[in-house]
Amino acid sequence: MLKNKILLVAVAFAGIISSCSKDTPYDKSAQFKIDSALIEKYIVNNGIKDVKKEKGVFYKIVNQGTGTDQIALTDTLALFYDGRVLGAVKAFDSVATVTPRSFVLKNVILGWQIGVPLVKNGGRIRLIIPSTLAYINRPIGLIPANSILDFNININQVTKTKTITP
Repeated sequence: MLKNKILLVAVAFAGIISSCSKDTPYDKSAQFKIDSALIEKYIVNNGIKDVKKEKGVFYKIVNQGTGTDQIALTDTLALFYDGRVLGAVKAFDSVATVTPRSFVLKNVILGWQIGVPLVKNGGRIRLIIPSTLAYINRPIGLIPANSILDFNININQVTKTKTITP
């Protein structure tokens, strides 16, 4: 009798574990449609004006910045920013102090790679990024899986990558 109970518990436990380990297939196209609809609704409900869309990233240029050079993926950017999950009050990351944070643009999420080059040095932009152009279906720190991200970015300095000539 005890052996049967142990076997029953073991089988039930194995069933629970195996059902938890199955990954639901990730459909990037379907998730992108869901995210885009949620972003559009958020923009309308919050009265955000002059929002445009570039390759799936929703953006609003607050200040175009100066200069003629477009920001490239290989450029190092010193910037101030705050990032929130769409609709959240509290930022999951913020750099609003005296010292900006530096990044090489190609080393950040795809949404930034698409949106940041829309402004120049000194520019300010708001990016609302679908999860498919951010961390997709992976939770990262305080950011849940499939999160739409909302960034306010101030470009403090752009350092162009020097090309080496032979």
